[in-house]
Amino acid sequence: MDPEEIKRRFRARLVGNVIALLMVAPASFVIVEALRGNAAGLGVHSTFLIVAAVVLAVAAATFTVITWRCPACGFGFGFGLKVFPSTCPGCDARLR
Repeated sequence: MDPEEIKRRFRARLVGNVIALLMVAPASFVIVEALRGNAAGLGVHSTFLIVAAVVLAVAAATFTVITWRCPACGFGFGFGLKVFPSTCPGCDARLR
């Protein structure tokens, strides 16, 4: 695969995973507020909010596990400390 194509695909995956992460933050807030009993003002049962937020968080985590991989070899980056690798630990392809 062309090195520029690898970088382009990595950027697209990175953007998708950042968006998934941004979806988890509000879902966490909704869970906390619903557990505190502050969901009554929304006119929705708190159990529904908790279930919806958990489903959203699980969907975002699943998306990340499936897509957060090297575009060249498919090596999974996981949830380690090196969030934005510059090279793939599996095949040493340049990602940025």
